[in-house]
Amino acid sequence: MIGSEKRWAEGLRAQGHDEPSIAARLVELARFCERRGTTPDELVDDWLQHPELTVRRRPGTADQPDLVIESFVIHNGVNVFGDLVCVPTTPEQLALQGPQFVRAAADGKE
Repeated sequence: MIGSEKRWAEGLRAQGHDEPSIAARLVELARFCERRGTTPDELVDDWLQHPELTVRRRPGTADQPDLVIESFVIHNGVNVFGDLVCVPTTPEQLALQGPQFVRAAADGKE
C-alpha cells in the first residue's frame, strides 16, 4: 500500500471497519484509478492542486462507488464539503485528514 491508501485504511480501521470491508474499498479505488489512468497518490495530488474541479455531491444522488472514492479523498485531506473538513478534538484526529493539515497545525496556524 502506498501513502494515501495506507492513511485511508488506517482511518477506516479507526472507525471500526473490518479487513474485508477495507479490502473491498481498496479494490474499488484501484478500479477507479485504473479507469482514469492515475494512481491513488496522483489522484489526491491532482485534487488538492485543482479544488475548483470538485463537483459537490447532492444528497441522495451518489452511488456506493462514488462514496468510496469520496471517503478516500476526504481521509487524504481533500475538502469535498466546502470550507470545513472536520473539527478535530485531538492531534490524532487532525492527522487523519492528511499531511497538509498536520503541517499547518505544527506551524501554529489554524
